[in-house]
Amino acid sequence: MKKKHLTIIAITGLLAWSFNACEGPEGPAGATGTDGTDGTAGIDATDLPPAGTYFSVAVNNNAGDMQFGSFVNFLAFDAVDADVATNVQQVVSYETPLPPEIDGFEAEGEWIGSGTTISLEQLTDFEKYNGLDPVGVTSVKVKAMYDESYVYFQLSWSDADESDEKSKLTYSTADGWSSSGNEDRFYFMWPITGYPGTEFADGNGCDAFCHYDENAANGKGYMFTEFPDQLVDTWQWKATRGNPVGFVHDKHLIYQDVANLSDLTKKWSGRKGDQGNDPYIENKIQSSGLPNYMHITDPDGNAGYPSFDYEMVPFDESATFSDGATIPGVFLRDPNGSGADVLTKGVYSNGGWFVEVKRLRNTGNGDDHQFLPEGTE
Repeated sequence: MKKKHLTIIAITGLLAWSFNACEGPEGPAGATGTDGTDGTAGIDATDLPPAGTYFSVAVNNNAGDMQFGSFVNFLAFDAVDADVATNVQQVVSYETPLPPEIDGFEAEGEWIGSGTTISLEQLTDFEKYNGLDPVGVTSVKVKAMYDESYVYFQLSWSDADESDEKSKLTYSTADGWSSSGNEDRFYFMWPITGYPGTEFADGNGCDAFCHYDENAANGKGYMFTEFPDQLVDTWQWKATRGNPVGFVHDKHLIYQDVANLSDLTKKWSGRKGDQGNDPYIENKIQSSGLPNYMHITDPDGNAGYPSFDYEMVPFDESATFSDGATIPGVFLRDPNGSGADVLTKGVYSNGGWFVEVKRLRNTGNGDDHQFLPEGTE
């Protein structure tokens, strides 16, 4: 019996070897087929100008913390957009073959076009301004350019005083620590989502969410979008908190359901910083009456502005300060992540500010407005 099994196994192996050994050589290759039809050429978005967009702009003069702005404006590319309402102020962005240097100065021939002088109106009308005659910036001149990678903006406005020492802390032997001083600022607001077509204009631009005044008894209105699907990109250039390190404070506005908040005295602002570090750390006075931080040269170092995070140390409660001693209310640092998208340099001279701004057309971040060609959003 065993012999029979061995014989069958031997025959099976022999057959398998025979079939493998009988494989013939490969035949000749067939003729090459005809070329297929070329597909439709793709679009190189860098060869096209961005789509025009509505935006809001505001300028904050330190005097009375007063903001003047323009709710609805339009950024066109290469030419004025004839489809935009005639009462909307337009800024035309021109393609540039040579990027401007972001240094706070305009070299001859560096910027294309004469720009647009945008008229501004008072934005805030809260109780704290009653009986005051606020000094505001009534106009700002804006120039814009673009290339295949970046958008560029130039803003200039008159301001009798340079304000760039926000929240300076001063010690008094009688009253302890107090904070004073503000900064000059400007704001851009750009729609991200929830604003199809001209809805940003139809909704009166930033008027739809700018300093909502239901909670204005404390002198502040809080900002947020009107509906849950809306998101707005905000660029805040700050003379103290960002300009010295070369960054605009890149933020965004989200929706807040005010009707369902249990306590309207709480801060319910929809203003949020973009992902990453802000360009500054605020040195606030704690409930104990003492600052969070002091300068590495303190006590009595009287450090000025700008001061940086590597010069900041925890406040020493045992330190003795002289009457009138000061500590910076802001320590600067380099931002990162999406918070580091917008580069800038502003210079104050001859009674006004001159500010230049640069940002990638497409940052790839969901908390930014993207300057993309029509149909590629």
